[in-house]
Amino acid sequence: MSLTYTRSHWAFDGRCLYSCSQVYELGCNWDDLEQLAQGTLAGHLLECGGQLTGGFFMHPGDKHRDISFQCLLNLPLSYAEISYQGEICVAKADGSGGVLNFGTCAQQLLYEITDPSAYITPDMVLDMRDVTFKPLSSTKILYTGAKPSTISTPEKILQLVPKESGWKGWGEISYGGYECVKRARAAEYLVRCWMEESYPGINSRIISYIIGLDSLKAVSSDSITSIAVGCRDIRLRVDGLFEAEEHAIKFV
Repeated sequence: MSLTYTRSHWAFDGRCLYSCSQVYELGCNWDDLEQLAQGTLAGHLLECGGQLTGGFFMHPGDKHRDISFQCLLNLPLSYAEISYQGEICVAKADGSGGVLNFGTCAQQLLYEITDPSAYITPDMVLDMRDVTFKPLSSTKILYTGAKPSTISTPEKILQLVPKESGWKGWGEISYGGYECVKRARAAEYLVRCWMEESYPGINSRIISYIIGLDSLKAVSSDSITSIAVGCRDIRLRVDGLFEAEEHAIKFV
């Protein structure tokens, strides 16, 4: 007997779903932390969808992570197969794009990890220092070695609580050609002055950025080396976080 789950089945924290599946579908006991550790790790590996299958693995010029652009066109979500005996494989669909191998698994294993000996999840604290990956094919990886940490259950868990933080407004505009940066600075100056006239002292709530070269595609990407010495274009973005709604409306 086995179960197959993909990320699209998640209704709550993905790391919990696999341990719940082991208990309610495969008969695992909540006290069997060794098996639950394996399921919890499946949730961690799969929790960010296409990352396990190469979504964050492309680094052109790096021979170990140089995935072709074409390979990413059909990037699949990964899934896990959980056997009654507790063995778990992560996999991707046959014929799909992306890459699933030791490297993508190892990278995702350490994603958002502070202490690999004590990775805190709502169900348990996971020790992943001894995890190993064994490729079974180009689309399936068996992993072993996940285990409960010395302190096996969390004393506290993170709860996200909404907090009123004010009102945000923002705007952007592009400038191209001669002295485009100075013209963007002029626009920023005008916005700040208009806001200061209406609400003295408000400028401390505003931040600005000049971003991008060739953001308007004034020159082709093939001539990227000429951008710095030729025609340039940039984009001005100005953000404001205000205490009053009317300030944000006025800013926009």
